[in-house]
Formats: sequence, C-alpha cells, structure tokens
Amino acid sequence: MNAYNKLVNENMYHPGSLNYSNYTADQLKVILKPTRLLAAWNSVSGSTTEKAEAMVDYLDFYLNAGQLKQAANTGARAALIQGVAAASSEANRLKDAVYGVNVTSEFLIQQ
Repeated sequence: MNAYNKLVNENMYHPGSLNYSNYTADQLKVILKPTRLLAAWNSVSGSTTEKAEAMVDYLDFYLNAGQLKQAANTGARAALIQGVAAASSEANRLKDAVYGVNVTSEFLIQQ
C-alpha cells in the first residue's frame, strides 16, 4: 500500500521508530484530521475564497513545508484555491484540498 493513501485514509508511522523511542505506536502515528482542516476553514470570517486560501495554506505548510505559497507557482495555487472554494460539499472540499496540494509539483519534488 502506498504511504500517501495510508496517510489520507488511515494513519501512518514507521514501525522501526518504535525501536528507538519511548513513545507508543499510537503516539507516533501521523493522522490527517479533517477537524483541523475545518478549523482552518472556519478560522477565517471572509469569503469562501479567503476560507479556501486558509485551508490550502494550512495543508501546504504541513505537507509541503510551505513551498507552494513561497514558489513562483502562483497559477497552481490560485487554481487550487478556486477549486476548493467551488466544491459542492464539505467532504468534496476536504478531498479536493488534500488531493490538490499533493499533486502540485512542489509536493512531488519533495517526495
């Protein structure tokens, strides 16, 4: 199973990390929580575009180390924000945001 799918749909941690840590497997798990994305969306009191920008920037910060916002790739970022803002439902908004951030060249180069 690929690591990206596992991160988005379940959770993940490197099993070898248990050998070198005092933490439990549950404490080492990386989990993509929709509640955090919704909190980023709800933290902005502006338009849906401004809310979408906050969500995209949140994901960009945590998954891309902020590379999308800092890169000269303003077209991809603008298209992603527009797509997230236009999503027909909350579930689609979350899926579009996560998928969109992770198919940018900044994310793929990082891999």
